[in-house]
Amino acid sequence: FSMAVASLFLPFLPLLPAQILLINLLADFPAMALSTDRVDPELIARPRRWNMGFVCRFMLVFGLSGSFFDFLTFGILLKVYHASIDQFRTGWFIESVATGLAIMLLVRTQRPFFQSRPGKYLTLAALITASGQSSVKRRKNQRAVVQTRIHPIHRFFVCHECSLLSKCPVVKS
Repeated sequence: FSMAVASLFLPFLPLLPAQILLINLLADFPAMALSTDRVDPELIARPRRWNMGFVCRFMLVFGLSGSFFDFLTFGILLKVYHASIDQFRTGWFIESVATGLAIMLLVRTQRPFFQSRPGKYLTLAALITASGQSSVKRRKNQRAVVQTRIHPIHRFFVCHECSLLSKCPVVKS
């Protein structure tokens, strides 16, 4: 949704197709590790029914929150940092991967995230993904998928996303 809206107002593609594919690939590694994750004991103590009202509210709140943070990112990149096209794409790429990882770690439990440790494979996959997304380098004679020239913006997103997502509204069932 955010990319479609951004495409209406920006004179360039917000993310390159290769960046979108790389975001999806990077998100797959921790997602596969979810099958080995620790599950909180209260979630497996008894069978549970799907609460469709909760699922709908959750999708609405997180969808709108995600779009809000995307638009906030666009504003910061364009108005505060006066980012070039490559810097904009890099900033949004980093924000997208970091946000995806943070949300995956936050929604895997109903407890506060610091009270429920993820499994070792999920932790390892998340750390590899987080470090890998910022280390994509330009190869000789090839265009870079992700530019890595804006380290102050990278540090901003790491700190900013962690603080904002920890305050993100959570829908209670």
